[in-house]
Amino acid sequence: MSTHERSVPFAGDALEAATALARTAAEPHVVHENGTTVHFAEGAAETVADSPADAARRSGRTVYGWVSFDRAGHFAVPRTEIRFRDGTALLRADDEAALDVLEKRLADVSTVDVVEARVLAPVRTHGADEYRSAVGAAVAEIQAGLLDRVVLSRTVPVPEEVDFTATHLAGRRGRDPARSYLLRLGGWEVLGFEPEVVIGVDGAGGVVARLPGPPGGEPVFDVAWREEPCPAATAVFGHAIAVRLVAAELAAVCEPGSVRVADFPVAEVTGTLSAGRTSWDAVAVLLPAVTASGVPKARACALIDRVEPGRGPYGGAVVLAEPDGALDVTPVLRGVFRHRGRTWLRAGADVAAKPGRELAETTEKLRGVSRFLVPLGAWGRERGET
Repeated sequence: MSTHERSVPFAGDALEAATALARTAAEPHVVHENGTTVHFAEGAAETVADSPADAARRSGRTVYGWVSFDRAGHFAVPRTEIRFRDGTALLRADDEAALDVLEKRLADVSTVDVVEARVLAPVRTHGADEYRSAVGAAVAEIQAGLLDRVVLSRTVPVPEEVDFTATHLAGRRGRDPARSYLLRLGGWEVLGFEPEVVIGVDGAGGVVARLPGPPGGEPVFDVAWREEPCPAATAVFGHAIAVRLVAAELAAVCEPGSVRVADFPVAEVTGTLSAGRTSWDAVAVLLPAVTASGVPKARACALIDRVEPGRGPYGGAVVLAEPDGALDVTPVLRGVFRHRGRTWLRAGADVAAKPGRELAETTEKLRGVSRFLVPLGAWGRERGET
């Protein structure tokens, strides 16, 4: 696959430009921001049926896509791509003519203002009783010793049409996440603002998996590597065994002795891929992430399948795969979803042996997205368009 590149100076707002390009895109597209770089990708020169890491290496191009909670997904090599970084826009396409068109589209991007109008969603009340019931069932399994922890989510319908591009821009202006994403790919539209990166792999095979610390600010004890079985009596201990699980998963694909845990309780588990292993092997063992499933993972996933089947991209991840083997994997843990004519919000909470705040936690996470829901047409009204 041939790739033509062109670098042009760009002094504007990269996220605003990428979102505006997505708004006018007639084909599937992805906007992804990682704090230093903003990506816009459009079209599908190739739909990826195998490992996206292999496809990126084979094509010499970045592969974009998403993987669902049950490890299905959709990945593509885009027809055109813009990578914004350090005042420069790097344009990529199949030929020079396509680069000309892409450069003109970028030059024509206008300043974007979004009105303050918002769509109200019933994030506090919808499904509350059903969610409490699911939490109760999970607690019973935890107290019976079948589970240590499990992440259960709540879905809230959005009662009117939402402008995904305007919502993405409004939400990003109001938050400072580790990652933000906006995509229309594989029959799904998804946007979100995530505080964490679940997996990163560099071109040399170095892997890092990050886990946020336990909630509640409880004291931390050095229990991460304790071998004897113990019930999840506190959030701290539950977090510690989650860290240990991630370390064990990475050990299955990394060089012996290379897996390390640092900065506990806000843990980074690192390792070096074994010879013959690819970055996608790391993803295969780590997804669904423990932050979206639970411990033990198989039993937690079985419970999730019973009480909330068909999660789709929620609990999965948005993935960028580079030709050198590097991967950026962002968990989809709080976002807006549109599929088959329905639009909804979804977010979850970690259920441990002592229930109480799960419903409130989901409400807080849902509000972190719902307060940015922009009604369809608001973007154009603010700009004076018809």
